[in-house]
Amino acid sequence: MAKTEDIGGDGTDFAYRYKMEKLQTKTEGRGNGIKTVIPNFGAVSGDLHRSPHHLAKFFGAELGSISKYNDQTHGCTVNGSHTFEALRDVLNKFIRTFVLCAKCGNPETNMSISGKDLILTCQACGHQFRAAPGHKLTNAIVQEFKGKKGKGDKHEKEAQEDENEGSDTGIVADIDVEEAPAHSRHDRKHRSRREGKENDEDKEKRRKERSDKKKADKEIVVDPVTAELAKKMQDQSRAFQEDKRQEAKERRSYRDHPMMVEFDKLFPLDAPLTQQEIESKKEQLLKRKGQMGQLAILYALERQMMKRQGDESLQEFNFVLNALYQNDICHEVNIRTWYQFSSLSHLYGIDKTTSEKVRNKCKDFIEFIEEEDKEEEEKADEVDEGALDDMIDNL
Repeated sequence: MAKTEDIGGDGTDFAYRYKMEKLQTKTEGRGNGIKTVIPNFGAVSGDLHRSPHHLAKFFGAELGSISKYNDQTHGCTVNGSHTFEALRDVLNKFIRTFVLCAKCGNPETNMSISGKDLILTCQACGHQFRAAPGHKLTNAIVQEFKGKKGKGDKHEKEAQEDENEGSDTGIVADIDVEEAPAHSRHDRKHRSRREGKENDEDKEKRRKERSDKKKADKEIVVDPVTAELAKKMQDQSRAFQEDKRQEAKERRSYRDHPMMVEFDKLFPLDAPLTQQEIESKKEQLLKRKGQMGQLAILYALERQMMKRQGDESLQEFNFVLNALYQNDICHEVNIRTWYQFSSLSHLYGIDKTTSEKVRNKCKDFIEFIEEEDKEEEEKADEVDEGALDDMIDNL
């Protein structure tokens, strides 16, 4: 018989009746292919009365790794090596956020959607509350529900049309669409050649005008005094521009970017740099919303990894990076840009060894956000197709 543990509760009530199967974990593979497998994942999600796919997505979001549920084996695979304690902490966070009632603490809650919010309703005390507004999983569940609803409405409409077919209430409208005249490949080829020829003629005309102007300028006779004055003014202008460039170069120091200075103040080297610390200082980090501000945060984090010089700090790096992503402090586009441009790290005073170590450490996290991006694009395409079908049906 599988071991069980309490769903919520304080651990002091021996007659506590809400139980779930205890997580079972094992590690498979080695090197870059190492994975953590949870064979009884389906049983645990069943005890919580939640979708195993939603629970797997939450694990992936919190651990910053690709997490997939297998419908045949009812197990879950998470990329990378993760301890039992880390997985249990993620599961407990899911239970607190998406299962337990915020008022009475019982796990007898049902999910529903209201606009862009995920609502939990407690069957024990009747309390209703919003679950984790803004969380990646909340947004995914809401989008999934809307997608299913759109497909359901479409099927209902098709069924209604089948019932009305042949009756007096059925209305059929013939729509004539005037097609634009198609151009043959031959026409397009000659048109592009003609346009190219016209562009070449314009370029030749401008080149001839410039040449004529230079010749005319050479023919103008300038007295020596005016020529000397013009040369002196030109030299002064060049010197002035050079001074300005040098001043701008000194002022534009990558290492002294305002957000990097602010990051070092918020997270001094003698204090721990963890996921919880990032979440507690979210408001200060959100002040820099532009791309350069977000990249400065990422390079400041990388520079701190070099200064801290410890395996423990490197182990926390993925969790800190995931906290920046989950709290919308750094967007996935800017994280991928930072990951790809390791050659810029030296501008921020980061050595090549640290840059390589950090990027090797977060490779699984980068794959995870790329996978999430693909899923969001697929869902957006499904929504667009549903909207197009509805528009066609309404014609």
